[in-house]
Amino acid sequence: MSVLAVSNLCKRYDRFLLDNVSFALKKGTITILFSTHITSDLDKCADNIIYIQQGKVLANSDMASFLGQYKVLEFSDEQLTDDLRSKLIGYKQTKHGYRALIKSADVRHTSEKVTNADLEAIMIHMEKE
Repeated sequence: MSVLAVSNLCKRYDRFLLDNVSFALKKGTITILFSTHITSDLDKCADNIIYIQQGKVLANSDMASFLGQYKVLEFSDEQLTDDLRSKLIGYKQTKHGYRALIKSADVRHTSEKVTNADLEAIMIHMEKE
C-alpha cells in the first residue's frame, strides 16, 4: 500500500489528483492523507476521517460512522432551553431562530427540525465551539 500526503494544493493540481487516483482508491491500493478544510474533496474520496483540532484527535472513524454521530438542529428562541443549550455544539443565530450541531444520541422527538449533518456542517459547528 502506498501513502500520499497532500496539503494546500492548488485547485488545478487538486482536481488532477482526485481524477487520476480515484481508481486506485477504489481498489484499495493507495492511501491519501488530506490536510484540508475543503470538505468537497473529502466528500468525493474519503473512506475514513481523522478530525484534528488544535493538536487533539477529536474523531477517528470511517466516514459513515463519523457522519452518523451528528445531526443538524434548527429551532426557535422559545425552544432554546438550558437543557438543549448544554447539548448543542457551535450553535449560531439565523434569520428564523438558531442552527446547531447536536450528537445523534441527544436528539429527542421534539418540534425542532432535525436533518443529517454533512461533513461541512460538522466542521463549521465544531470550529465555532
